[in-house]
Amino acid sequence: RLVWLLGMILGLGTGSVFFLPLGNIFLIGSSILVGIGFFGGLSALIAWLVVSTENSIRATTLAMQESAIDISIAQISLIFGFTIGWIGLNFSFAALGIITVVVAFILFITAMAKQT
Repeated sequence: RLVWLLGMILGLGTGSVFFLPLGNIFLIGSSILVGIGFFGGLSALIAWLVVSTENSIRATTLAMQESAIDISIAQISLIFGFTIGWIGLNFSFAALGIITVVVAFILFITAMAKQT
């Protein structure tokens, strides 16, 4: 559940860049939220993988997870580049932030439902 909460924080930070023209304080706030969401989420995800995998395949699992992170960063850069050309820079940040928050919220609710 922590991973999904941190994903929502990441999305809020990304979406708040939309408000950057209103003042530089949004850059500081956005940077803090994205930093907490991204690096906290990665740390929680790695810990989750370590706990949930067997010792014999743990190194392979972590290597695959690292590759998945790199591929995901490349894919989101491509998607973000397309959206900038389509709807503009500010709206791209807002749209991708909202999508991230919504997806993380759905996954959080799903995780909560499975727990009970």
